[in-house]
Amino acid sequence: DYTTNRRLYTDVFKPLQEGLQDESVNAGDLQTQVTRTILSTPNNDSLVRVSSVFAHPDARIQNYFDRKNHPEKYACMKYGMKDLDEATGGMRKQQLYMVYGRTGAGKSRIMFNIGCNIAKTGASVLYFTIEMPGEALQHMWESRELKIPMNKIAKTPPVLTPEEEARYVAFLQDMKVHKAPFHIVDIASGATTGLIAAEVLKFEKKYGKMPDIVLADYASLIMPMSKHKDRVEKYDHLFRELKELARSHDTIYYTAAQANRDVLKSKTAGTEHVAFSDAASHHCDAVFYIHASEEDEIANQVQVSGAKDRWNQTKTITLHWNRETNYIGDWGSIKSATSETPTPGATDEF
Repeated sequence: DYTTNRRLYTDVFKPLQEGLQDESVNAGDLQTQVTRTILSTPNNDSLVRVSSVFAHPDARIQNYFDRKNHPEKYACMKYGMKDLDEATGGMRKQQLYMVYGRTGAGKSRIMFNIGCNIAKTGASVLYFTIEMPGEALQHMWESRELKIPMNKIAKTPPVLTPEEEARYVAFLQDMKVHKAPFHIVDIASGATTGLIAAEVLKFEKKYGKMPDIVLADYASLIMPMSKHKDRVEKYDHLFRELKELARSHDTIYYTAAQANRDVLKSKTAGTEHVAFSDAASHHCDAVFYIHASEEDEIANQVQVSGAKDRWNQTKTITLHWNRETNYIGDWGSIKSATSETPTPGATDEF
């Protein structure tokens, strides 16, 4: 409409034109200013929807019976980890999830395994890797699926046995046909919520639908688009914007954050133990604390404790963690190392 077009001209096009003509203007500052303005400008596809408690009763009755007769159409996205799925019921669209823990606790690994499990069901995964290069995720996938230690694959020169090498080559050849929809966006620097939003929309344009889940590894390396005066406000704005993206994109957002030192002194983990700002967890629908004691590490396991859940009572789940092959999952689903190599894209867990 006229108001929106006028605002775009005065707040976006005009400053952009003047900035490009002024050599004293920093290009990065100009890009940030314009991007913030665009993201805050309403358009004809406004995300504001006005309704009431008595609106559309016929449609709601129809929806009720559809959910009753076809619950599979409304099922939550499963983690692919039986105990975690039973405890939480899975993940819901338009929700923001966070896992936090100390350095090396397994935050990236559990997010990666969640992505792998979902991709192997045929659902689409969009994984933003900011901490690690995309090539590392590819090696993690190979290691996890083949049950070959990652350092044997990634080392130069590789140190695979002849049998492992044959399996590795056959696995990659087979991936030409069986392509799991695990998509990687590697952001080496300059990660912002605006950039994440743009990449998600590019995905939608390319594939005709939103990704079924967006994983961002990890939140501490992402900058919000809105202005902030300090670190606490930064994380408050960051998680609010991630929550808004989950809502507006109608999909699941999952990210990770560091735990502060106080968590080591506490008997139970809470949202106040998220590093830098408790405000971050206010915008999350579920928050999990991942941790492992010395005994857990010896036993090849990791604990995932619920710190917040809008839908379920929080509890602690014990998962198996094979650090060599990057696998985190249920103890009961582990097969022996001599079992048959899983087929890429298969839905069964190993």
